[in-house]
Amino acid sequence: MNIRIIRSRHLAALSLTLVAAGCGMFSESPTRATVPSESSNASVVLYHVHLGTDDDFTDHNVYLNGTRVGRLNAGEELRLQAAPGINQLNIVPEMRWLGSTRQDPLKYSIELTHGSTRYLRYRTASGEGRILPTTGTILADRELSPVTEQEYTARN
Repeated sequence: MNIRIIRSRHLAALSLTLVAAGCGMFSESPTRATVPSESSNASVVLYHVHLGTDDDFTDHNVYLNGTRVGRLNAGEELRLQAAPGINQLNIVPEMRWLGSTRQDPLKYSIELTHGSTRYLRYRTASGEGRILPTTGTILADRELSPVTEQEYTARN
């Protein structure tokens, strides 16, 4: 078989594989998502703050109770509707071009009550952004923590 034909078939197969795998460059970039549920009576507002050098080649996929509900990259926020009770929130960073996981999922259990709204900050840090200028403390790469409504409002 001709070498050109073999190369073109391999390139075509590779292209189709990347498209079928759902690479980040072909996926949507939702900034708001909801999880439909008959008893959706609680809200979660999740926003992402990134400190340090750019993190352009990573998607931070958000899962609520095992269902992918969106992607949360630097400066973005997601507003989720969830059933009251204990819910599992997972954030999985993945390489945008290859789709492979860079780190283990960040897992967070959140207890919601009827009609409540919870605010969560997802903070990532890299390079010099991991070092606090005032104390010299080194921050973790990723952290998910609850914040008050006032802290959420004042984040800008």
